[in-house]
Amino acid sequence: MANPSPFIETQQNRVLLDKDWKQKWEKKEIGFHKKGVHPLLAEFLNEMQAGRTKLNIFFPLCGKAVDMKWLADMGHTIVGVDVSEIGIKEFFTEQDIPHTEEAVAGIPGAKSASGNISLYCCSIYEISDAVIGKFDGVWDRGAMVAVNPKDRERLVAVYIQLYNL
Repeated sequence: MANPSPFIETQQNRVLLDKDWKQKWEKKEIGFHKKGVHPLLAEFLNEMQAGRTKLNIFFPLCGKAVDMKWLADMGHTIVGVDVSEIGIKEFFTEQDIPHTEEAVAGIPGAKSASGNISLYCCSIYEISDAVIGKFDGVWDRGAMVAVNPKDRERLVAVYIQLYNL
């Protein structure tokens, strides 16, 4: 049976490298970025919190998601990871959040920017619970579809490692 859509095959075989994502940020090709809190996060926040406060929430491929500040303002601890330093710097600038930058032990070339929101600039696959700890939840607004299809199981393995069971 023939493949019904060349687009599906193209998507399944797609390979974007870290440098490709960095170029998207450099060229401002960030149509995936949303200026407001994601409606599904707002709708299902109570279910995610399940009566709990001060959750540790992980944001894979965080970019400059405004959802991070929204949750942090509620008292949650936020940790995000993105390969693009541009998105991370823009987040802190646009949200007017003071931060400091420092090297990350065990991840050559990685940087973290911290305050009450900690963002790490490195590959999602280099991060581990030894570096950033465990989490009560993961807000994946689009990371699963952004990674290469062949890497999706690998991304899930990162989530499982970081999830506070």
